[in-house]
Amino acid sequence: MLTKPSSDITNRDAVRSLHKKITESLPPIAGVAQGAMVLDDAMFPDLDLASYHKVSRPKVEGSLWLDELFSEDSLDWFVFFSSITYVTGNAGQSAYAASNGFMTSLAEQRRRRGLAGSAMNIGVIMGNGYVSRELNLDQQAYLYRVGHWWMSEQDFHQLFAECVLASKPGSIDTSEFITGLRLDNDDQKNWIENPIFQHLVSNSVDAVVGTSKTKSGVMIKAQLEEATSEEMVFEILKGELGPSQKHRLNEPCANLQQTASSTSCRWYCKPILARRCSKPARTSSAWIHLWLLISALGSSRSPG
Repeated sequence: MLTKPSSDITNRDAVRSLHKKITESLPPIAGVAQGAMVLDDAMFPDLDLASYHKVSRPKVEGSLWLDELFSEDSLDWFVFFSSITYVTGNAGQSAYAASNGFMTSLAEQRRRRGLAGSAMNIGVIMGNGYVSRELNLDQQAYLYRVGHWWMSEQDFHQLFAECVLASKPGSIDTSEFITGLRLDNDDQKNWIENPIFQHLVSNSVDAVVGTSKTKSGVMIKAQLEEATSEEMVFEILKGELGPSQKHRLNEPCANLQQTASSTSCRWYCKPILARRCSKPARTSSAWIHLWLLISALGSSRSPG
């Protein structure tokens, strides 16, 4: 007879008790899927501590208790169920996005400790899942307009299988899988101008770096493609910035390092700073990285 034991994932003692019951009566645990989720949407100014804890505890505390139980190399896989909301953001779901961010970070930390760990940022599943079950057609239409894409249940199973394979200890695959973003020529998607998604823009990088011309009348993109050094790329992009951004880019590298470290995008700024402070990088990709840095510095004046 198949039993379905239940437990409060936010209660450490309850989780440990259930783990003890399973290990005493069933075969060894080979893998863990952490899919706990509670939603209580609220715009950030209206988010109180109770609502934040209601959303965050299943994902944050629940993940910590599971990580604690499986802190030795005993699992073949450990998959965290995150959300595409963590990647793109969504109005009213700051607590939910932050909680998913914790899970993806914990998956990477486990990998660095030599343990099983991976996370999948799940999009909308057609005919299944929370969005299809709870949201009305207008709400689902909004998700489509801002750039989400519906995956089939079979696609979700494939994604989960890929995460299981990548999750094993010692894997060289990425610990984080992202799906659910719509790739087409629609420039109204809410993430289209974010530099970290530039590689997903199918029509042209002009959607990100702009189509404006410099004083010489030459398209910025054309100038960047002709640049032969990182210094040339830097000067081209610098010419398109406002006075305050130019000032920040003229700061010493040590100050830039501190600025980048204080922003939410420090995870992609630091490698760029390292290249600026030491050896040059390949020009073919340097202009994209420099644009990321410029955008990061430009946005660091407001809370991330």
